[in-house]
Amino acid sequence: MTAMLNTFQQGDHPVLPKPDHDERARQEFTKSLKGFVQSGLLPGLGPVFKARASKRFERDHGRVPANRHDIRKAMLPDPYFQHYAATNRIAQELIWDSVIDTIERQLPEIEARARALSAQNPAPLETRDDFPTPRYVSALDIHCMPGGYAEAGEVAAGALYDRGVHLYGMGGLGPKEDRMGRIISSFLQERFPDLAADGRPLRILDLGCTVGHSTLPYATAFPGAEIHAIDVGAPTLRYAHARAEAMGVPVHFQ
Repeated sequence: MTAMLNTFQQGDHPVLPKPDHDERARQEFTKSLKGFVQSGLLPGLGPVFKARASKRFERDHGRVPANRHDIRKAMLPDPYFQHYAATNRIAQELIWDSVIDTIERQLPEIEARARALSAQNPAPLETRDDFPTPRYVSALDIHCMPGGYAEAGEVAAGALYDRGVHLYGMGGLGPKEDRMGRIISSFLQERFPDLAADGRPLRILDLGCTVGHSTLPYATAFPGAEIHAIDVGAPTLRYAHARAEAMGVPVHFQ
């Protein structure tokens, strides 16, 4: 039972925000609420669509829903969908809100640890304060994360993303939040078994790496490769560089 529970807890590292008792309780509540939405409310959408929404759409429009736009139009007036959508949105906003208090309380310490770790990392970190954030990132808070990935600051956005994604994924991404990277690495090793044998790949590029959750498994799976990870958010990259050093994995972030 202990081993099973530990798979749903985030692995610690020096730059990860450390919640106190009350903050952790609130964060665990938001994770559980997100889990209830996904396992308790989401499965009901299909039956509601078949039993009510699609029939109402056909009655009003004289045809069955033909695409996702029709399905959305059919579902929007339904009380079940409205309750699901509202609860899902609230749960997502609560996740980030529950982590912000921890970060604000510890931000000077987190920034100091990040600077120290980055200084020890032999792999380069390249960021530009004058880099123009693309509108597709700056125009809205992706996943409802306040300020987005490229918000001004040293590493706060990265810290918020790192802890928040664990709650958002309900622990399902693994202790290091790296399950997607491990899955891709395993697929490549199985599909191309000769890669590691002849020293390939020489270089790996990870596009949109944020804090490097999925990046570090590539370095572990292909230790001979030079790993480059890029993103448009400088705060997340600075955090990623420190986090990679804390985990002993050299990655070039820029």
